[in-house]
Amino acid sequence: MTPPAEARRLTGPNRFSPSPGATLDVTWQGEALPTDAQLDALAERWRGEVRAALAAPGWPPPEFGERRGGADGACVLSLFASAPVDALDLAVEVAEQAWAAAADAAGSIPPAPPAPAPRVARLLDGADAHALPTTWDDDAVSIGAGRGSRTWPADALPDPDAVDWTALGGAPIALVTGSNGKTTTTRLVAAILRAAGHTVGSSSTDGVRVQGPDGADAEVLEEGDWAGPGGARLVLRHPRVTAAVLETARGGILRRGLAVRRATAAAVTNIAADHFGDYGIFDLQALAEAKLVVARALVATGGPLVLHAGDATLRDWAAGHPDTPPLIWVASDPADLAASAWVAAHVARGGRAAAVADGAAGAALRWHDGAAWHHIVRLAELTVADGGAVAHNVANAAVALALGIALGAPPAAAGDALRHFGRGPDDNPGRLERLRVGDVTALVDYAHNPAGLTALLDAARAIPAARRILVLGQAGDRDDGALADLARAAWTHGTVSRVQLKDIPAMHRGRAPGEVPAVLRRALAAVGAPDDAVAAEVAATEGDAVRRALAWARPGDLLLLPLHVDRAELVTWLRSVDAAGWRAGAPLPP
Repeated sequence: MTPPAEARRLTGPNRFSPSPGATLDVTWQGEALPTDAQLDALAERWRGEVRAALAAPGWPPPEFGERRGGADGACVLSLFASAPVDALDLAVEVAEQAWAAAADAAGSIPPAPPAPAPRVARLLDGADAHALPTTWDDDAVSIGAGRGSRTWPADALPDPDAVDWTALGGAPIALVTGSNGKTTTTRLVAAILRAAGHTVGSSSTDGVRVQGPDGADAEVLEEGDWAGPGGARLVLRHPRVTAAVLETARGGILRRGLAVRRATAAAVTNIAADHFGDYGIFDLQALAEAKLVVARALVATGGPLVLHAGDATLRDWAAGHPDTPPLIWVASDPADLAASAWVAAHVARGGRAAAVADGAAGAALRWHDGAAWHHIVRLAELTVADGGAVAHNVANAAVALALGIALGAPPAAAGDALRHFGRGPDDNPGRLERLRVGDVTALVDYAHNPAGLTALLDAARAIPAARRILVLGQAGDRDDGALADLARAAWTHGTVSRVQLKDIPAMHRGRAPGEVPAVLRRALAAVGAPDDAVAAEVAATEGDAVRRALAWARPGDLLLLPLHVDRAELVTWLRSVDAAGWRAGAPLPP
């Protein structure tokens, strides 16, 4: 039997098209997977049903898209049909009905009713004509950005001819995506723009924040994960904002598309294995395609796309896409000869770049403006990278430098921001956040995939410690292979003395309680971790895991704490433990 489809609307630029539309994913699992010929037939029947149904008045001929993926006994067919922005819910119904008819070869579905009047579309088109950014949802439509924006209720939209377009304005808008480093890069770019005099709105995995140049007027609008379209809308509708930095997560892109159709610049930090299996993404190339949807927001503005030359997947993508936006390349490790050569060739063609180079005063981050190299900051001055010792934050700083300058920040302001970022406890919370807890050190991070965990362990190796204990857990939506990869990264690095497994009840995502830690335990054993190196009891929560790690610790130990749910509360508790005068081996306070 052909499985049912999971359909949804894509409200912005997406991996199929710059236009909104309806998409559906169909997943087969098991041994009886369809052949390519069968998928061809199903997709063609579906397209025929959609064409016939959308022949009603007001429906433009749909643009179609298709993606296929599969691995480990699974196959996913993803189909897309563009649709007017005011008719997306109806388009989703048509897509679902068309799939049911195509799968059963049951014949035609009823024609769709006429498309609704293009109320939202007319406003969006008017904004495009005036080169203004837009964002919208079911409740409201916004034209402009931040201080220059105005928002109308969805049920009271004005006629475009009645809008005072001269009263509306844009603002520099940056999109930041990638597998790792997005939040730190977002925060770094925001700091650079504040140093340039902006009041910056930023949305990220850690919340939505607005802050002016002096830092005294910070507003936290929301806490938690707001790296999707909802966080972007909060930023772009805020009346104080003069520049926006929007972390743009993979999930939001695949579920809804981009929140904006126009951006000033965008960056992709890297592409690393994570979330394989979701929405038909099974390999790095497909993941790169999903994240690089941010390039679609640069078409209308001609803005640049910042890419890290140390990532082979990004280099391959750029080589195969000569019609990309203008590119700014970044190289952060002079020992990476492939990245250095790539950037050198780019610069020789007159391209812009940021790169680390050795000099008389030590290694430094430099900027090439298309004509010459300019010194920006010595690595020894990068607090966020521990003076250059934390390689992945050197990379994040290089990406942020390029993106900040692309948004209009003067190089001098960028250098000043990079020197100072990380000195304050609120600059980069939860990202390599070092805490003293009595006579023990704790390193809090968001490491959530093998690449992120390896970066955390690299940083931990540079910190003197008697022993190192790692708290390890993962969300239940990763398959057993992904969990095994995480365990392999944890143990084979050679840095960890002990592992404390944790369950994360808020992130079971279809798994039974204790199932993820059990898979991780077996995977750790498979890569050589002795039984006595893995705590016998699984911590029931993140808080329980941190307490168990502290109870095991002795003076001079280092606790590695990738925290994904209760980070803020646990950091507050750790600080209270230190303030209470606790020492390793003593009973823990409540």
